[in-house]
Amino acid sequence: MWNKFQELHKKHSEQKTSASRSEKKKRKRSRKGKLKNEEESHSEQSSSETQWKELTQYFGVNERFDAPVKRKKVEKLGLEKRIDQAVEEWNIEKAEELSNQLATRELGVNIATAIACHNFVKAKKEAENSQVA
Repeated sequence: MWNKFQELHKKHSEQKTSASRSEKKKRKRSRKGKLKNEEESHSEQSSSETQWKELTQYFGVNERFDAPVKRKKVEKLGLEKRIDQAVEEWNIEKAEELSNQLATRELGVNIATAIACHNFVKAKKEAENSQVA
């Protein structure tokens, strides 16, 4: 057992040294432009994350105004019917693709309503501020 461990340890150290040799041969390039691009992308990413966090608080804000679920069978959309057909035909790839489209559509609707709520709240605050001033 000990011999096996030593053999594996030897192989591992040889691989490590050969990898480090090949890394040393590579020429290093200037990183000035790369650092600037990373900083810009990081600032863009952080601003988009803050915008996303602002919008997610409005997701499902108007659901309480929706009519309660009725006992009647809810009619499916065309896309949902096509998903069911694909599943019945055992075409899983097509069903996954259609499911992704449906999820994207629903997320788009959620984002649009969240933006509308955000704009409404913003306009209401501005109106209140203008009345106070």
